[in-house]
Amino acid sequence: MASFKSLGALGHNVRFISEQFGKMYFWTFTFPAVYDPRDAGGFWRDFCRELRRSLGFRGVRVFELHPGGHGLHIHVFTPDYQDVNAVRDIAHRFGFGRLHVEKWGILDAEKAAQYMCKYVSKDCNVWKGWQLKGMRWWATFGMYDKIRVKDVEVDSARRKIWDMLPIYLVYALTGLPERNRPDSKAFFMAKMKVCSCIYFVKYDKWVIEVQMMMENLRNHVMSLYDLNSQGEYCPL
Repeated sequence: MASFKSLGALGHNVRFISEQFGKMYFWTFTFPAVYDPRDAGGFWRDFCRELRRSLGFRGVRVFELHPGGHGLHIHVFTPDYQDVNAVRDIAHRFGFGRLHVEKWGILDAEKAAQYMCKYVSKDCNVWKGWQLKGMRWWATFGMYDKIRVKDVEVDSARRKIWDMLPIYLVYALTGLPERNRPDSKAFFMAKMKVCSCIYFVKYDKWVIEVQMMMENLRNHVMSLYDLNSQGEYCPL
């Protein structure tokens, strides 16, 4: 399933094409037959390599597994005009069928970003996720100024708490021995616990109340059935 960071990076790359070049072209490539998605992905890889070599083709592409059983469709936004006949000739050599292209303007940047993200988001179900497992749902090609997923930072309340939390406070609140360095896994888990507590107390107080209710219920059940902390029966 595509993450919010992945969708954010995809949207930024599409907007970049529109804002940087002032225009973009939306291509859709299909196959004449239904192929296994991995085989179709291999055909696209070879086809894309030839497009880049012969025509300087570049842009952002998204895989769409069509719901009607029509196989894999490939949607591409590119900033450069290409002769459709030249692209079609190369496409037929690599096993592609119909293709479609239309011009989009700079005012369509946000619409284009939402359009591409829609294809990734709507394929996030169990069956399609399994079909596309191990494949990159979207990618840039031939683009030097591109935004990667790791370049995207999610601005959230949890993130702000994490950045502002002093190291000494993590040791003080959790009782973690100071021999556990700030770059250790134990410190990371302790800091996660403190951040979650602060977040719940500040923003989701009802979560703390539910946890307390569940703990009281658990203790009540244990007392009724004479269970120990591990849930094992303890005869009197």
